Amino acid sequence: MSMYNGRPDRYGNLIMRDKKSMKGLGPVKFSHRIHRVKYTCRVCHIELEFSMKKGESGITREDNLDGRYCGACHNGKIAFSTEFACDLCHISEKKLKSAYVDPTYEDLTAILPPSDSGDRIDWDRAIADGDIHPKSSLYKGQAATSMPLPPELEKPLQWYTNVSGVYVSFPHKEHIAWLDCSNCHPDIFLSEKFGTVEFDKEKNLYGMYCGVCHMTVAFPFNDCTRCHPGNNKRYRGSNAGQSKM
Repeated sequence: MSMYNGRPDRYGNLIMRDKKSMKGLGPVKFSHRIHRVKYTCRVCHIELEFSMKKGESGITREDNLDGRYCGACHNGKIAFSTEFACDLCHISEKKLKSAYVDPTYEDLTAILPPSDSGDRIDWDRAIADGDIHPKSSLYKGQAATSMPLPPELEKPLQWYTNVSGVYVSFPHKEHIAWLDCSNCHPDIFLSEKFGTVEFDKEKNLYGMYCGVCHMTVAFPFNDCTRCHPGNNKRYRGSNAGQSKM
């Protein structure tokens, strides 16, 4: 259980290994950063049925060649085909451990708004300011979300904690720009107003609730004030605080 202290250019990268089917190939390195410039999270995690949990989808080469998962785009038409150029995704262990910096990272950080944590890019601001225009669907006419955001959820929700003066500000609007309602409800958060009761910082740090995304892809918990407005230094270093939703 820890905050993110790794290299900014590697935040959001997933290393996927399947020793039974690798057949001499290195593990797959998947960059959320490269993909989220072009597509929102819902494209892969709703339309293409990628699980939100690493390793749960069980992707195979046969799946990709049949047009599922990565193969929905990596078909030689939208993006390079999974049938060829294996070394673009399968990276050697030696290269993964090297000091190599992906040139696309330097290109993006030069033009996108900065952040103080994670990969040092403020993705919410990038999409709000129109710096990027990621597609919300691979299919024409497909709704961007499962349902429109109700008026009462236009403003951020506030959840109080057991630490005096510290509260959580949660904006549905920023999340729905990337996600579908069903990404979070009901599997991660119950839909009832007071349904999710055991919701605290420790569980987030262990990859539950907000930690499903905010420990791997979305900005990490290092950036406390983005969720805790007016957060003080005492809370920044503590493990206290429990929110009830």
